[in-house]
Amino acid sequence: MKDHDTINFSAIGLNGAQATNKHHSRVVLAWAVARLPMIVALVYLFRARVLDVIERQFDILTITQFVIDLLSVPVTRMIVGAGFFAVLVAAAACTARLRPVLAYVTTLLVACCALAALALTTATSWRRGLIVALILALNAAPAGLVERVRRHPRTWNILMLTGIGVAELLFAREYWNWISGARRSSSAGTGLKAGIAALLLASLAAAVLIRDERLVAVEQKIRLSQDVEVMERGPSFNWIELDSSGTYLYVTGHDIPYLRRYDVRNLAARPLVSDVPTGGAQGFAYDPSANQLYAVNTYTRQLLYLDAATLKLEKTADLAQLSAGDPWIAVDAQTDTLTVVSEADVRSGDPLIVLQRSSGRTVARADLDAGNVLKHPSRPWLYLTFFRRRSEVMLYDLEAHSVIRRAPADPRAERMAFWKAKNELLVTSPIESRVLRFDADTLAPKGSLAALFGVRAIALDEARQLLLCGNIATGHLIVLDLRTGARVSTRYLGPWLRTIELDVPNGTAYVSANGALYVLRYSTALARSAPTEGKVRGGQ
Repeated sequence: MKDHDTINFSAIGLNGAQATNKHHSRVVLAWAVARLPMIVALVYLFRARVLDVIERQFDILTITQFVIDLLSVPVTRMIVGAGFFAVLVAAAACTARLRPVLAYVTTLLVACCALAALALTTATSWRRGLIVALILALNAAPAGLVERVRRHPRTWNILMLTGIGVAELLFAREYWNWISGARRSSSAGTGLKAGIAALLLASLAAAVLIRDERLVAVEQKIRLSQDVEVMERGPSFNWIELDSSGTYLYVTGHDIPYLRRYDVRNLAARPLVSDVPTGGAQGFAYDPSANQLYAVNTYTRQLLYLDAATLKLEKTADLAQLSAGDPWIAVDAQTDTLTVVSEADVRSGDPLIVLQRSSGRTVARADLDAGNVLKHPSRPWLYLTFFRRRSEVMLYDLEAHSVIRRAPADPRAERMAFWKAKNELLVTSPIESRVLRFDADTLAPKGSLAALFGVRAIALDEARQLLLCGNIATGHLIVLDLRTGARVSTRYLGPWLRTIELDVPNGTAYVSANGALYVLRYSTALARSAPTEGKVRGGQ
Protein backbone atom coordinates (compact mmCIF):
# COMPACT_ATOMS: atom_id res chain seq x y z
CA MET A 1 0.00 0.00 0.00
CA LYS A 2 2.83 2.31 0.81
CA ASP A 3 4.54 1.49 -2.45
CA HIS A 4 1.32 2.08 -4.32
CA ASP A 5 0.85 5.37 -2.56
CA THR A 6 4.43 6.37 -3.28
CA ILE A 7 4.09 5.60 -6.95
CA ASN A 8 0.90 7.60 -7.16
CA PHE A 9 2.53 10.47 -5.30
CA SER A 10 5.44 10.46 -7.72
CA ALA A 11 3.10 10.43 -10.66
CA ILE A 12 1.20 13.31 -9.19
CA GLY A 13 4.46 15.21 -8.66
CA LEU A 14 5.54 14.57 -12.22
CA ASN A 15 2.19 15.69 -13.58
CA GLY A 16 2.41 18.82 -11.43
CA ALA A 17 5.87 19.65 -12.80
CA GLN A 18 4.61 19.15 -16.34
CA ALA A 19 1.63 21.37 -15.64
CA THR A 20 3.91 24.07 -14.20
CA ASN A 21 6.22 23.90 -17.21
CA LYS A 22 3.23 24.04 -19.51
CA HIS A 23 1.92 27.10 -17.66
CA HIS A 24 5.31 28.80 -17.91
CA SER A 25 5.43 28.02 -21.63
CA ARG A 26 2.04 29.63 -22.14
CA VAL A 27 3.14 32.74 -20.24
CA VAL A 28 6.32 33.01 -22.30
CA LEU A 29 4.37 32.47 -25.52
CA ALA A 30 1.81 35.13 -24.58
CA TRP A 31 4.58 37.59 -23.70
CA ALA A 32 6.55 36.89 -26.88
CA VAL A 33 3.55 37.28 -29.19
CA ALA A 34 1.75 40.16 -27.47
CA ARG A 35 4.64 42.35 -26.31
CA LEU A 36 5.06 44.50 -29.41
CA PRO A 37 1.31 45.16 -29.91
CA MET A 38 1.05 45.86 -26.18
CA ILE A 39 3.91 48.37 -26.27
CA VAL A 40 2.44 50.08 -29.34
CA ALA A 41 -0.92 50.33 -27.57
CA LEU A 42 0.68 51.78 -24.43
CA VAL A 43 2.64 54.33 -26.45
CA TYR A 44 -0.58 55.39 -28.17
CA LEU A 45 -2.52 55.65 -24.90
CA PHE A 46 0.21 57.75 -23.26
CA ARG A 47 1.33 59.50 -26.45
CA ALA A 48 1.33 62.98 -24.92
CA ARG A 49 3.63 61.94 -22.08
CA VAL A 50 5.84 59.99 -24.47
CA LEU A 51 6.23 63.07 -26.65
CA ASP A 52 7.15 65.14 -23.60
CA VAL A 53 9.89 62.67 -22.68
CA ILE A 54 11.16 62.59 -26.26
CA GLU A 55 11.27 66.37 -26.40
CA ARG A 56 13.23 66.57 -23.14
CA GLN A 57 15.72 63.83 -23.94
CA PHE A 58 16.05 63.79 -27.73
CA ASP A 59 15.75 65.95 -30.83
CA ILE A 60 11.99 65.83 -31.37
CA LEU A 61 12.31 67.66 -34.70
CA THR A 62 14.34 64.80 -36.18
CA ILE A 63 11.83 62.22 -34.95
CA THR A 64 8.91 64.31 -36.24
CA GLN A 65 10.59 64.65 -39.62
CA PHE A 66 11.11 60.88 -39.81
CA VAL A 67 7.45 60.14 -38.99
CA ILE A 68 6.21 62.67 -41.54
CA ASP A 69 8.59 61.37 -44.22
CA LEU A 70 7.33 57.87 -43.55
CA LEU A 71 3.58 58.53 -43.46
CA SER A 72 3.33 61.09 -46.25
CA VAL A 73 4.66 58.94 -49.12
CA PRO A 74 3.40 55.38 -48.48
CA VAL A 75 2.77 54.45 -52.11
CA THR A 76 6.24 55.47 -53.28
CA ARG A 77 7.83 53.59 -50.38
CA MET A 78 5.86 50.47 -51.33
CA ILE A 79 7.21 50.77 -54.86
CA VAL A 80 10.78 51.12 -53.57
CA GLY A 81 10.31 48.12 -51.28
CA ALA A 82 8.84 46.03 -54.10
CA GLY A 83 11.76 46.92 -56.37
CA PHE A 84 14.31 46.01 -53.70
CA PHE A 85 12.47 42.75 -53.05
CA ALA A 86 12.52 41.90 -56.76
CA VAL A 87 16.31 42.41 -56.83
CA LEU A 88 16.78 40.14 -53.81
CA VAL A 89 14.49 37.43 -55.20
CA ALA A 90 16.34 37.47 -58.51
CA ALA A 91 19.67 37.16 -56.69
CA ALA A 92 18.36 34.31 -54.53
CA ALA A 93 16.98 32.48 -57.58
CA CYS A 94 20.26 32.76 -59.47
CA THR A 95 22.24 31.40 -56.51
CA ALA A 96 19.80 28.66 -55.51
CA ARG A 97 22.05 25.83 -56.75
CA LEU A 98 25.18 27.09 -55.03
CA ARG A 99 26.33 25.93 -51.65
CA PRO A 100 24.29 27.56 -48.86
CA VAL A 101 27.10 29.75 -47.54
CA LEU A 102 28.17 30.84 -51.04
CA ALA A 103 24.55 31.58 -52.04
CA TYR A 104 24.10 33.57 -48.85
CA VAL A 105 27.24 35.66 -49.38
CA THR A 106 26.37 36.32 -53.04
CA THR A 107 22.83 37.44 -52.24
CA LEU A 108 24.16 39.69 -49.49
CA LEU A 109 26.68 41.27 -51.90
CA VAL A 110 23.90 41.96 -54.44
CA ALA A 111 21.83 43.58 -51.68
CA CYS A 112 24.78 45.74 -50.64
CA CYS A 113 25.24 46.88 -54.24
CA ALA A 114 21.55 47.84 -54.40
CA LEU A 115 21.84 49.71 -51.10
CA ALA A 116 24.96 51.50 -52.34
CA ALA A 117 23.02 52.60 -55.42
CA LEU A 118 20.28 54.00 -53.16
CA ALA A 119 22.86 55.81 -51.03
CA LEU A 120 24.49 57.38 -54.10
CA THR A 121 21.29 58.39 -55.91
CA THR A 122 19.14 59.47 -52.95
CA ALA A 123 19.60 61.22 -49.61
CA THR A 124 19.62 57.86 -47.81
CA SER A 125 22.58 57.70 -45.48
CA TRP A 126 25.10 54.84 -45.43
CA ARG A 127 24.07 54.21 -41.84
CA ARG A 128 20.50 53.47 -42.89
CA GLY A 129 21.77 51.21 -45.65
CA LEU A 130 23.89 49.36 -43.11
CA ILE A 131 20.79 48.74 -40.98
CA VAL A 132 19.01 47.12 -43.93
CA ALA A 133 22.08 45.02 -44.74
CA LEU A 134 22.32 43.88 -41.12
CA ILE A 135 18.64 42.87 -41.04
CA LEU A 136 19.12 40.80 -44.20
CA ALA A 137 22.43 39.29 -43.08
CA LEU A 138 21.09 38.05 -39.74
CA ASN A 139 17.70 36.84 -40.94
CA ALA A 140 18.95 35.08 -44.06
CA ALA A 141 22.01 33.51 -42.41
CA PRO A 142 22.35 29.72 -42.93
CA ALA A 143 21.28 27.66 -39.95
CA GLY A 144 24.80 26.40 -39.42
CA LEU A 145 26.01 29.91 -38.71
CA VAL A 146 23.17 30.62 -36.32
CA GLU A 147 23.76 27.37 -34.43
CA ARG A 148 27.10 28.73 -33.26
CA VAL A 149 25.30 31.54 -31.51
CA ARG A 150 22.72 29.16 -30.07
CA ARG A 151 25.40 27.15 -28.29
CA HIS A 152 24.89 29.45 -25.31
CA PRO A 153 21.22 28.71 -24.55
CA ARG A 154 21.01 30.88 -21.44
CA THR A 155 22.23 33.98 -23.28
CA TRP A 156 20.08 33.11 -26.29
CA ASN A 157 16.91 32.71 -24.21
CA ILE A 158 17.54 35.99 -22.41
CA LEU A 159 17.93 37.73 -25.81
CA MET A 160 14.71 36.21 -27.13
CA LEU A 161 12.82 37.04 -23.94
CA THR A 162 14.04 40.59 -23.27
CA GLY A 163 15.29 41.85 -26.63
CA ILE A 164 12.07 43.64 -27.49
CA GLY A 165 12.25 44.85 -31.08
CA VAL A 166 15.78 43.51 -31.55
CA ALA A 167 14.78 39.84 -31.53
CA GLU A 168 11.79 40.40 -33.83
CA LEU A 169 13.75 42.54 -36.30
CA LEU A 170 17.22 41.01 -36.40
CA PHE A 171 16.38 37.38 -35.59
CA ALA A 172 12.81 37.09 -36.87
CA ARG A 173 13.20 33.53 -38.14
CA GLU A 174 14.91 32.31 -34.97
CA TYR A 175 12.46 34.24 -32.82
CA TRP A 176 9.50 32.51 -34.43
CA ASN A 177 11.10 29.10 -33.93
CA TRP A 178 11.89 30.00 -30.34
CA ILE A 179 8.23 30.88 -29.76
CA SER A 180 6.95 27.69 -31.40
CA GLY A 181 9.60 25.57 -29.69
CA ALA A 182 10.76 24.11 -33.01
CA ARG A 183 14.06 22.30 -33.08
CA ARG A 184 16.27 23.44 -35.88
CA SER A 185 18.38 21.12 -37.98
CA SER A 186 21.41 22.14 -39.98
CA SER A 187 19.30 22.64 -43.09
CA ALA A 188 16.19 24.16 -41.51
CA GLY A 189 17.28 27.72 -42.20
CA THR A 190 17.46 27.25 -45.96
CA GLY A 191 13.77 26.61 -46.44
CA LEU A 192 11.86 28.62 -49.05
CA LYS A 193 9.47 30.21 -46.54
CA ALA A 194 12.26 31.31 -44.20
CA GLY A 195 14.25 32.73 -47.12
CA ILE A 196 11.31 34.69 -48.54
CA ALA A 197 10.47 36.05 -45.09
CA ALA A 198 14.03 37.33 -44.66
CA LEU A 199 13.93 39.06 -48.06
CA LEU A 200 10.54 40.61 -47.28
CA LEU A 201 11.71 41.95 -43.94
CA ALA A 202 14.84 43.52 -45.48
CA SER A 203 12.74 45.03 -48.30
CA LEU A 204 10.30 46.50 -45.79
CA ALA A 205 13.23 48.03 -43.89
CA ALA A 206 14.57 49.52 -47.14
CA ALA A 207 11.16 51.03 -47.91
CA VAL A 208 10.94 52.56 -44.43
CA LEU A 209 14.50 53.91 -44.27
CA ILE A 210 14.92 55.37 -47.75
CA ARG A 211 15.11 59.15 -47.59
CA ASP A 212 14.80 61.60 -50.46
CA GLU A 213 12.75 64.73 -51.19
CA ARG A 214 12.04 63.42 -54.70
CA LEU A 215 9.81 60.74 -53.18
CA VAL A 216 7.21 63.46 -52.63
CA ALA A 217 7.16 64.42 -56.31
CA VAL A 218 6.69 60.76 -57.29
CA GLU A 219 3.90 60.34 -54.74
CA GLN A 220 2.18 63.46 -56.04
CA LYS A 221 2.31 62.23 -59.64
CA ILE A 222 0.49 59.13 -58.49
CA ARG A 223 -1.99 60.64 -56.03
CA LEU A 224 -2.62 64.34 -56.80
CA SER A 225 -6.12 64.99 -58.12
CA GLN A 226 -7.05 67.47 -60.85
CA ASP A 227 -8.28 69.87 -58.17
CA VAL A 228 -4.76 70.37 -56.76
CA GLU A 229 -1.97 72.44 -58.28
CA VAL A 230 1.58 72.78 -56.97
CA MET A 231 2.10 76.52 -57.02
CA GLU A 232 5.81 76.35 -56.19
CA ARG A 233 8.32 73.83 -54.88
CA GLY A 234 11.51 74.28 -52.92
CA PRO A 235 11.74 76.20 -49.66
CA SER A 236 10.01 75.71 -46.35
CA PHE A 237 6.82 77.78 -46.59
CA ASN A 238 4.94 78.68 -43.43
CA TRP A 239 2.54 81.57 -42.84
CA ILE A 240 0.44 82.87 -45.75
CA GLU A 241 -2.33 85.46 -46.08
CA LEU A 242 -4.40 86.90 -48.91
CA ASP A 243 -4.74 90.64 -49.24
CA SER A 244 -8.17 92.23 -48.84
CA SER A 245 -8.86 92.11 -52.59
CA GLY A 246 -7.98 88.41 -52.88
CA THR A 247 -5.45 89.27 -55.58
CA TYR A 248 -2.15 88.86 -53.77
CA LEU A 249 -0.85 86.12 -51.50
CA TYR A 250 1.78 87.09 -48.94
CA VAL A 251 4.19 84.29 -48.03
CA THR A 252 6.99 83.72 -45.55
CA GLY A 253 8.94 80.75 -44.18
CA HIS A 254 12.15 79.60 -42.56
CA ASP A 255 13.96 79.12 -45.88
CA ILE A 256 12.65 82.38 -47.38
CA PRO A 257 15.00 85.27 -46.51
CA TYR A 258 12.64 87.94 -47.91
CA LEU A 259 8.87 88.18 -47.54
CA ARG A 260 7.10 87.45 -50.84
CA ARG A 261 3.92 88.57 -52.57
CA TYR A 262 2.41 86.36 -55.30
CA ASP A 263 -0.18 87.46 -57.85
CA VAL A 264 -2.75 84.65 -57.70
CA ARG A 265 -4.19 85.75 -61.05
CA ASN A 266 -0.88 84.89 -62.66
CA LEU A 267 0.85 82.14 -60.70
CA ALA A 268 3.58 81.87 -63.33
CA ALA A 269 4.79 85.42 -62.63
CA ARG A 270 7.75 85.94 -60.30
CA PRO A 271 6.75 87.13 -56.82
CA LEU A 272 7.51 90.59 -55.48
CA VAL A 273 9.99 90.44 -52.57
CA SER A 274 10.59 92.78 -49.65
CA ASP A 275 13.47 95.25 -49.90
CA VAL A 276 14.89 94.12 -46.53
CA PRO A 277 15.49 90.57 -45.24
CA THR A 278 13.09 89.15 -42.69
CA GLY A 279 15.54 86.52 -41.48
CA GLY A 280 13.36 83.61 -42.57
CA ALA A 281 10.48 84.71 -40.36
CA GLN A 282 7.99 81.99 -39.48
CA GLY A 283 5.02 84.33 -39.49
CA PHE A 284 3.77 87.86 -40.04
CA ALA A 285 0.63 89.91 -39.47
CA TYR A 286 -1.34 91.75 -42.15
CA ASP A 287 -3.51 94.80 -41.46
CA PRO A 288 -5.58 95.75 -44.52
CA SER A 289 -6.86 98.98 -42.92
CA ALA A 290 -3.31 100.32 -42.48
CA ASN A 291 -2.08 98.51 -45.61
CA GLN A 292 0.89 97.21 -43.64
CA LEU A 293 2.67 93.95 -42.91
CA TYR A 294 4.57 93.20 -39.71
CA ALA A 295 7.33 90.61 -39.36
CA VAL A 296 10.06 89.89 -36.80
CA ASN A 297 13.64 89.35 -37.91
CA THR A 298 14.77 86.93 -35.20
CA TYR A 299 18.45 87.53 -36.01
CA THR A 300 18.36 91.29 -35.49
CA ARG A 301 15.48 91.20 -32.92
CA GLN A 302 13.64 93.91 -34.84
CA LEU A 303 9.98 94.25 -35.69
CA LEU A 304 9.68 95.30 -39.35
CA TYR A 305 6.86 97.51 -40.68
CA LEU A 306 6.41 96.85 -44.42
CA ASP A 307 4.19 98.60 -46.93
CA ALA A 308 1.75 95.95 -48.19
CA ALA A 309 1.66 97.35 -51.74
CA THR A 310 5.42 97.63 -52.32
CA LEU A 311 6.94 95.49 -49.51
CA LYS A 312 9.29 98.37 -48.73
CA LEU A 313 10.45 98.96 -45.17
CA GLU A 314 8.67 101.86 -43.44
CA LYS A 315 10.04 101.64 -39.88
CA THR A 316 11.37 99.24 -37.24
CA ALA A 317 10.85 98.63 -33.53
CA ASP A 318 13.28 97.07 -31.08
CA LEU A 319 12.48 93.64 -29.58
CA ALA A 320 15.73 92.92 -27.79
CA GLN A 321 13.90 91.41 -24.78
CA LEU A 322 11.87 88.91 -26.82
CA SER A 323 12.49 85.27 -25.90
CA ALA A 324 14.43 83.26 -28.44
CA GLY A 325 12.16 81.18 -30.65
CA ASP A 326 9.75 81.48 -33.56
CA PRO A 327 7.43 84.46 -32.99
CA TRP A 328 3.77 84.97 -33.90
CA ILE A 329 2.29 88.44 -34.40
CA ALA A 330 -1.23 89.81 -33.97
CA VAL A 331 -2.42 93.32 -34.82
CA ASP A 332 -5.35 95.10 -33.16
CA ALA A 333 -6.57 98.41 -34.58
CA GLN A 334 -8.85 99.16 -31.60
CA THR A 335 -6.00 99.35 -29.13
CA ASP A 336 -3.38 100.33 -31.74
CA THR A 337 -1.21 97.44 -30.60
CA LEU A 338 1.03 94.77 -32.03
CA THR A 339 1.44 91.64 -29.92
CA VAL A 340 4.50 89.47 -30.51
CA VAL A 341 4.50 86.01 -28.92
CA SER A 342 7.56 83.77 -29.01
CA GLU A 343 7.40 79.97 -28.76
CA ALA A 344 10.36 80.39 -26.37
CA ASP A 345 12.64 77.57 -27.44
CA VAL A 346 14.99 79.03 -24.82
CA ARG A 347 13.49 80.18 -21.51
CA SER A 348 14.92 83.69 -21.43
CA GLY A 349 13.55 87.19 -21.89
CA ASP A 350 9.85 87.90 -22.36
CA PRO A 351 7.84 85.50 -24.56
CA LEU A 352 4.89 87.91 -24.95
CA ILE A 353 5.41 91.61 -25.68
CA VAL A 354 2.67 94.13 -26.51
CA LEU A 355 3.79 97.23 -28.41
CA GLN A 356 1.98 100.43 -29.31
CA ARG A 357 1.86 100.16 -33.07
CA SER A 358 2.27 103.83 -33.88
CA SER A 359 5.35 104.39 -31.71
CA GLY A 360 6.85 100.90 -31.31
CA ARG A 361 6.93 101.44 -27.53
CA THR A 362 6.50 98.38 -25.30
CA VAL A 363 3.32 98.68 -23.21
CA ALA A 364 3.03 95.19 -21.66
CA ARG A 365 4.93 91.94 -21.11
CA ALA A 366 3.83 88.47 -19.99
CA ASP A 367 5.34 85.06 -19.38
CA LEU A 368 3.13 83.32 -21.96
CA ASP A 369 5.09 81.26 -24.50
CA ALA A 370 2.19 80.44 -26.82
CA GLY A 371 2.51 78.14 -29.79
CA ASN A 372 -0.13 80.03 -31.76
CA VAL A 373 -2.24 83.20 -31.51
CA LEU A 374 -5.55 84.33 -32.98
CA LYS A 375 -7.07 87.79 -32.81
CA HIS A 376 -10.81 88.03 -32.09
CA PRO A 377 -12.50 89.47 -35.22
CA SER A 378 -14.12 92.42 -33.43
CA ARG A 379 -12.99 92.65 -29.80
CA PRO A 380 -9.53 93.53 -28.40
CA TRP A 381 -8.99 89.92 -27.38
CA LEU A 382 -6.22 87.53 -28.23
CA TYR A 383 -6.57 83.73 -28.05
CA LEU A 384 -3.49 81.69 -27.12
CA THR A 385 -2.73 77.97 -27.44
CA PHE A 386 0.34 76.10 -26.22
CA PHE A 387 1.97 73.07 -27.83
CA ARG A 388 4.50 72.70 -25.00
CA ARG A 389 4.64 73.33 -21.24
CA ARG A 390 0.89 74.06 -20.88
CA SER A 391 -2.33 72.24 -21.82
CA GLU A 392 -4.60 75.27 -21.90
CA VAL A 393 -6.41 77.77 -24.08
CA MET A 394 -6.24 81.38 -22.88
CA LEU A 395 -7.99 84.64 -23.66
CA TYR A 396 -5.75 87.70 -23.28
CA ASP A 397 -7.34 91.16 -23.02
CA LEU A 398 -5.30 93.73 -24.94
CA GLU A 399 -6.86 96.61 -22.99
CA ALA A 400 -6.40 95.15 -19.51
CA HIS A 401 -3.09 93.51 -20.51
CA SER A 402 -4.00 90.33 -18.65
CA VAL A 403 -5.48 86.87 -19.11
CA ILE A 404 -9.23 87.07 -18.48
CA ARG A 405 -10.25 83.52 -19.41
CA ARG A 406 -8.52 80.16 -19.47
CA ALA A 407 -9.66 76.59 -20.03
CA PRO A 408 -8.05 73.14 -20.04
CA ALA A 409 -7.21 71.80 -23.51
CA ASP A 410 -5.55 68.75 -25.00
CA PRO A 411 -1.77 68.58 -24.77
CA ARG A 412 -0.03 70.16 -27.75
CA ALA A 413 -3.10 72.02 -28.97
CA GLU A 414 -2.30 73.85 -32.18
CA ARG A 415 -3.95 76.17 -34.71
CA MET A 416 -7.20 78.09 -34.19
CA ALA A 417 -10.13 79.43 -36.18
CA PHE A 418 -13.10 81.63 -35.21
CA TRP A 419 -16.57 80.27 -36.03
CA LYS A 420 -18.70 83.42 -36.23
CA ALA A 421 -22.08 81.77 -36.73
CA LYS A 422 -21.73 79.78 -33.50
CA ASN A 423 -19.46 82.26 -31.70
CA GLU A 424 -17.00 79.43 -31.11
CA LEU A 425 -13.26 79.05 -31.03
CA LEU A 426 -12.02 75.95 -32.87
CA VAL A 427 -8.66 74.47 -31.86
CA THR A 428 -6.91 71.59 -33.60
CA SER A 429 -5.57 68.74 -31.47
CA PRO A 430 -3.09 66.69 -33.57
CA ILE A 431 -2.37 64.09 -30.89
CA GLU A 432 -6.03 63.45 -30.01
CA SER A 433 -7.25 63.47 -33.65
CA ARG A 434 -9.95 66.06 -33.17
CA VAL A 435 -10.91 69.74 -33.36
CA LEU A 436 -11.88 71.17 -29.98
CA ARG A 437 -14.79 73.61 -29.65
CA PHE A 438 -14.94 76.40 -27.06
CA ASP A 439 -17.38 79.22 -26.43
CA ALA A 440 -15.57 82.28 -27.79
CA ASP A 441 -16.56 84.51 -24.85
CA THR A 442 -16.20 82.17 -21.87
CA LEU A 443 -13.97 79.39 -23.24
CA ALA A 444 -16.49 76.86 -21.95
CA PRO A 445 -15.93 73.55 -23.81
CA LYS A 446 -18.63 72.66 -26.33
CA GLY A 447 -17.47 69.28 -27.59
CA SER A 448 -15.33 68.45 -30.58
CA LEU A 449 -15.25 67.46 -34.22
CA ALA A 450 -13.69 64.14 -35.18
CA ALA A 451 -10.63 64.47 -37.42
CA LEU A 452 -7.52 62.50 -38.36
CA PHE A 453 -4.38 61.97 -36.29
CA GLY A 454 -2.00 64.82 -37.08
CA VAL A 455 -4.68 67.43 -37.82
CA ARG A 456 -3.05 70.84 -37.52
CA ALA A 457 -3.80 73.59 -40.08
CA ILE A 458 -7.39 74.83 -40.11
CA ALA A 459 -9.63 77.26 -42.01
CA LEU A 460 -13.37 78.02 -42.12
CA ASP A 461 -15.67 78.63 -45.07
CA GLU A 462 -18.84 79.77 -43.32
CA ALA A 463 -20.60 80.57 -46.58
CA ARG A 464 -20.54 76.86 -47.46
CA GLN A 465 -20.50 75.65 -43.83
CA LEU A 466 -17.18 73.88 -44.33
CA LEU A 467 -14.12 73.30 -42.17
CA LEU A 468 -10.83 72.56 -43.95
CA CYS A 469 -8.20 70.66 -41.93
CA GLY A 470 -4.64 69.99 -43.01
CA ASN A 471 -2.82 66.92 -41.72
CA ILE A 472 0.83 67.50 -40.84
CA ALA A 473 1.68 63.77 -40.87
CA THR A 474 -0.07 62.24 -43.89
CA GLY A 475 -0.31 65.30 -46.15
CA HIS A 476 -4.09 65.03 -46.56
CA LEU A 477 -6.48 67.97 -46.52
CA ILE A 478 -9.94 66.97 -45.37
CA VAL A 479 -13.12 69.01 -45.67
CA LEU A 480 -15.76 68.61 -42.95
CA ASP A 481 -19.39 69.66 -43.03
CA LEU A 482 -19.84 71.95 -40.03
CA ARG A 483 -23.51 71.05 -39.74
CA THR A 484 -22.98 67.30 -39.35
CA GLY A 485 -19.26 66.77 -38.85
CA ALA A 486 -19.24 64.45 -41.87
CA ARG A 487 -16.15 64.32 -44.03
CA VAL A 488 -17.18 65.46 -47.49
CA SER A 489 -13.83 65.51 -49.25
CA THR A 490 -10.27 64.23 -48.81
CA ARG A 491 -7.36 65.31 -51.00
CA TYR A 492 -3.69 64.38 -50.84
CA LEU A 493 -1.36 67.37 -51.17
CA GLY A 494 2.03 66.62 -49.62
CA PRO A 495 3.90 66.39 -46.30
CA TRP A 496 3.97 68.86 -43.46
CA LEU A 497 0.94 71.06 -44.24
CA ARG A 498 1.18 74.28 -42.25
CA THR A 499 -1.25 77.08 -43.12
CA ILE A 500 -4.53 77.23 -45.04
CA GLU A 501 -5.76 80.53 -46.50
CA LEU A 502 -9.16 80.63 -48.19
CA ASP A 503 -10.50 82.63 -51.11
CA VAL A 504 -14.11 81.89 -50.18
CA PRO A 505 -15.88 83.60 -53.14
CA ASN A 506 -13.91 81.42 -55.57
CA GLY A 507 -13.91 78.29 -53.43
CA THR A 508 -10.09 78.13 -53.48
CA ALA A 509 -7.64 77.20 -50.73
CA TYR A 510 -3.97 78.15 -50.67
CA VAL A 511 -1.91 75.81 -48.50
CA SER A 512 1.68 76.21 -47.34
CA ALA A 513 3.92 73.26 -46.50
CA ASN A 514 7.49 72.31 -45.92
CA GLY A 515 8.65 72.16 -49.52
CA ALA A 516 5.71 73.48 -51.52
CA LEU A 517 2.81 75.88 -51.95
CA TYR A 518 -0.47 74.33 -53.09
CA VAL A 519 -3.69 75.57 -54.64
CA LEU A 520 -6.81 73.47 -54.02
CA ARG A 521 -10.08 74.32 -55.72
CA TYR A 522 -12.14 72.74 -53.00
CA SER A 523 -15.53 73.79 -54.40
CA THR A 524 -14.74 71.64 -57.45
CA ALA A 525 -13.46 68.86 -55.22
CA LEU A 526 -16.75 68.83 -53.32
CA ALA A 527 -18.69 68.29 -56.52
CA ARG A 528 -16.58 65.18 -57.23
CA SER A 529 -16.62 63.70 -53.74
CA ALA A 530 -19.35 61.85 -51.92
CA PRO A 531 -19.76 62.46 -48.18
CA THR A 532 -18.22 59.87 -45.87
CA GLU A 533 -19.19 59.00 -42.34
CA GLY A 534 -18.30 61.41 -39.56
CA LYS A 535 -19.74 62.74 -36.35
CA VAL A 536 -19.88 65.70 -34.03
CA ARG A 537 -19.22 65.02 -30.35
CA GLY A 538 -21.14 67.36 -28.06
CA GLY A 539 -21.07 67.93 -24.35
CA GLN A 540 -18.26 68.88 -22.06
